[in-house]
This record gives sequence, C-alpha cells and structure tokens, in this order.
Amino acid sequence: MKDVTHVPYTGGGPLLSNLFGRHIPLAVLTLTGQNVKLHLNGQIRLLAVTSAARKAMLPDVPTAAETIPDLVSLQFAGLFAPKGTPADIIARIQTSLSAAMVDAELRKLLAAGAFEMQDVASSETLRKFLRSELARWKPVVEAEGFKIDP
Repeated sequence: MKDVTHVPYTGGGPLLSNLFGRHIPLAVLTLTGQNVKLHLNGQIRLLAVTSAARKAMLPDVPTAAETIPDLVSLQFAGLFAPKGTPADIIARIQTSLSAAMVDAELRKLLAAGAFEMQDVASSETLRKFLRSELARWKPVVEAEGFKIDP
C-alpha cells in the first residue's frame, strides 16, 4: 500500500465521520466497544486486529500477523505511580486492583469496552513488559528519526 497517505486526526469522532462519509478509504482505529458494535452491525468492516491472537469477541477478524508476520501491536492499560512511591502504597494499590478485577460487574463493563482481561501483573512484570516493548519498537522509532529516551 505504497499509495496510502497518513492523515492525523484530532480524535476518533472526526476520523469515523470521514470514514462513514467515504472521504477516506480506510482507518487505523483503536479497538473499542463502539468500534466492535459498528463492525458487528455492518457499519464498518474490521480487516484485522493487531493482537497476537484473534479476539474472542471477533473470531471472524484475522490478526494482522496472519498476513504480515510479526505485526503485533498491543493495547494495554496499566497503573503507574511516581518514582519513589513507598512499596507499601504500591502493594495496597495492587491488592485493591486485584480485588476489583474479580468483580463480575466491572469485568462485564470492561468487556463491553473491548478489553480482554488478563491477570493483574506485578510491578516487576509490567516493568519487564514495557522494557521488551521499548526494545521491540526502538528500531522502528529510530528509523523514522525519533529517539527513545530510556
């Protein structure tokens, strides 16, 4: 797709408006509950997801890696605290988060927003994940002339 031009948008609303109005032929969207509903209702067609595996809520939508090997770009949410936050505070937050994540109503709300739940990671697990993602994306970022400040 060498003839595709990147057009930055200020948000999902204007982007979807131009997609619906056929002013643009395609868009890269964040997977949200709204976009899943638009796909399921036939208003848009999701061509691929960038997760490592197909999404349970979208079994008919292939992964990008099924066509382009190693094209995996993960969306994730994490809680962050300022450097130097006392360990006991971090532990209390993690305990509270772990307790909240087993709440059926919260899980239902998050699933409606297209979140697929994982176990709550420890601070060290999240740190390792972020380091691996930085290392994985560093060549791409630098090829575009940007720097990653560790």
